[in-house]
Amino acid sequence: MKPGHKALLAGLASLLALALLITYQQQLLRFFKPVPAAAPAGEAPANPDPPEEDSIWQKVTVGARLLEAGTDRETPLYIITAPEEGPTVMVIGGVHGDEPAGYEAAQVVSTWLVDRGTLLVLPRANALAVATGTRYPEGTLNLNRIFPGNAAGSPTERLAASIFAVMAEYRPLWVVDLHEARVFEHLQFDALGQTIIYPEDGEQIELIEWIIAGMNSSITEEMHQFQVKRGGVAGGTIYASRLLQLESFTVETTQELPLQDRINQHLDAVRLLLSSLGVAVNETGLE
Repeated sequence: MKPGHKALLAGLASLLALALLITYQQQLLRFFKPVPAAAPAGEAPANPDPPEEDSIWQKVTVGARLLEAGTDRETPLYIITAPEEGPTVMVIGGVHGDEPAGYEAAQVVSTWLVDRGTLLVLPRANALAVATGTRYPEGTLNLNRIFPGNAAGSPTERLAASIFAVMAEYRPLWVVDLHEARVFEHLQFDALGQTIIYPEDGEQIELIEWIIAGMNSSITEEMHQFQVKRGGVAGGTIYASRLLQLESFTVETTQELPLQDRINQHLDAVRLLLSSLGVAVNETGLE
């Protein structure tokens, strides 16, 4: 090969190597950003560059719908929808108005944001019972015994039908009903206190046991710990859920415990369920 040709090939090789080096550096810059220099002593560090896109929490939509609007049974259903597809979970409180931990906890959940799916929250299902502080007001029926209700029936039956219609419309992966009992199940069979009630035909008992284990991990007193109870009353929310082939469970705290402890136990149950479904929660809401 002539000397001139060798020089030409060497020059081309150098250009090719330079081009490859530049391309490699450009690829690196796509994935890494230079670390800013530390601020001099006594000075505040410079603000980082703003994110290229808004926080996912800013993209969550929060809406509400009134069930039984214009009646003394009127009550809001909160609908929290994340930008990313995911499971739908429905949380119900206040089916009985003399069980404050359930409806207080559900009211807290109604302020949460989720990063995936949809969270439906009905904090005061039986608003009239909550307002009067009774299991169900005189002259009405026990809401937790007449599901799926009747849109042309008594006022309580119409309320049950409205709640059942939400279940049928959204078909949540889970329906969680927050209740309270007066006595510990550990002390009296069927007292229900400190239990999670799960239907006999449910197929997710391992998940229920995992939720209970998570709740009990912070409860030191053995009598105050939760246990699973299989079943569900006819006409209750579990019964309604199973009519639609939805998974459902009921949390029963015990009113002998302090109110805030009971509220926290309900919140733990909901947190653990959402966590098991891969749903992250922002409990501070939109600030």
